[in-house]
Amino acid sequence: MERETLQSRYLPYVLAREYVYKRISDGSSSILLDRVWDYLREFGEGEAGLAQVALEKLLELGVPEDIAAVILSICPRTKGELLSIYQMRRDWSPGDDHFDNVLEAIRDFCATTPFYQDSGE
Repeated sequence: MERETLQSRYLPYVLAREYVYKRISDGSSSILLDRVWDYLREFGEGEAGLAQVALEKLLELGVPEDIAAVILSICPRTKGELLSIYQMRRDWSPGDDHFDNVLEAIRDFCATTPFYQDSGE
């Protein structure tokens, strides 16, 4: 059976985990889906509702969707960590106050992730 891609989006791991969980709950199964699920169970932890809110805030701040997905998947804690993510897009460099706004926008979501909690935040 040939499938057609209707839409393609960049998603943070926690939102991808929600989509994959729904597919599995609906009865979908494949070796690839199982491997993706295993990965997302390990690295896609966090509160999906807060991730969606944070994603919308980042997009409102003008963060490109691909960068926003990486930010929410990694949950950087400093401007330096954000800068390393922003290096993905050399064609886009925001001002200094932008970094503080981004860190504020992701704080509530990232506090629900185990990695962020383990880092001393």
